[in-house]
Formats: sequence, C-alpha cells, structure tokens
Amino acid sequence: MNTAPQTLTTLSAILHALGAGLAALMILVSAPAHAAGGGGDEDKPSEGGASNRFLAGFTLENGDEDEEDDGHPGELDADHPRVVEMPAMVVPLVSQNRLQGYAFVRVRIRIAEGSSVWEIRENQHRALHVLVQASHRHTLSLDDGSAVNHVHAAEVLRDALNEYYGSERVDAVSVYGNDRSLILG
Repeated sequence: MNTAPQTLTTLSAILHALGAGLAALMILVSAPAHAAGGGGDEDKPSEGGASNRFLAGFTLENGDEDEEDDGHPGELDADHPRVVEMPAMVVPLVSQNRLQGYAFVRVRIRIAEGSSVWEIRENQHRALHVLVQASHRHTLSLDDGSAVNHVHAAEVLRDALNEYYGSERVDAVSVYGNDRSLILG
C-alpha cells in the first residue's frame, strides 16, 4: 500500500484549487481598465478623469540586515517618499589612470522639496544614463582603486544630476554596495 503518490496527488489538487481561487479573487476585486477612465490617445491630455496609474510599494524583510547596512555615511532611507531607488550600475575602479576593476553599486536619489519626483521615476533610464556617464568621466574609486569612495561618488553623481535636471533639483544622493570585481595583474 503506497500512500505517497496519493498524498502528492491530493496536495497537488489542493494547491491547484487555492491558485484558482486566488485568480478568481483577483478578477473579482480588480476593475477593468476602461472603468478607470484612463487610456485613450497619448497626444490628448486627460480631461479630468481618473487614469490607469497605480503605485504599489512592498518591503520584504529577509532577516539578513548586514547585507543592506554597509555603514556608508549619508545613506538615504528607501522608504522616504521623495527618494528614488535607481537600478544597480557598474562603476569603473581606477588607480593612476589604470583600470583596476569594476564595482557594482546602487544609488538612491532624494529629490528636493518643490521638485517633481515623478519626472525622474518615469524617466529613470535617462537619470541612469547621466549617472553612468558621470561615473566614467570622473574617478569615483579610492586612490588605490580597490573600492568606490562612496562619499565622493555621491557628490559627483548629485552634481551631474543637478547639471542635467537643473540647479538644486536633486537634494542628496547616496551610493552603497561593496560588490566588486578586480582585475588581477
């Protein structure tokens, strides 16, 4: 008498039923796109109706707090409403005009009071382009090229963003992350 296949079949049926129930619940609680009044022609501005924009924020606790706390001064709070978390980027590590390796860093940008956060959030690719250009124009690494100088990098990147977006639109920048790949020899 082998009950393991029967148990697996029963468990599979239960999980399938739960998944179907969750899908049905999502269909019931979500409104159709046309009901919100958004969409339509991109060239025509909205005429006062609702739009199809939703913002969802999630904080996942993984219990490994050492990974996020790199101990870098001036690190911005990711939960602040005017802070924009940029995608990870690669920064060259240079010493005496020679490439020593690459660092993988993350950047948070705090938008100044009175400036639009959505201008940067909706065009993150442009802000990321400005950051990557600045990281290649200026040396952001320590003198020996072994790691990123986080304080100096934050100043350089903030100045580059303010040059692109206009004076004093970016209040602060923090650079964090210590993952790097050094070239040997």
